[in-house]
Amino acid sequence: MAGKAHGTIPPLNTDRIAWFLSRIVEREELWRSYFQERHIIPLILEYENVCKDPMGAIQQIALHVGVSFSFDKVHYEMQQLRDDATAAWLPQLYSDQRIKAILANQCF
Repeated sequence: MAGKAHGTIPPLNTDRIAWFLSRIVEREELWRSYFQERHIIPLILEYENVCKDPMGAIQQIALHVGVSFSFDKVHYEMQQLRDDATAAWLPQLYSDQRIKAILANQCF
């Protein structure tokens, strides 16, 4: 595990995370505008839902692009990538007021 490699968990850089989240929000808005101007209805998949039901997500994609899909040809293995550092960072991350404000105003 990354956090245990040297016995300590590296510090969380909330300034950097807030900066990246702001960039993501800006780009999301650009994509929304792009699709709206061209009358495109995008397929929006959320990470958490894909993790809960990957086969359902694959089926949604196939339906959205208009192709047939057979579950018997699919083999996958999923592994969530998190470690002790992630668990230690989450309370600090979600208590940061800038990050709270960004997340409260956006749907990812």
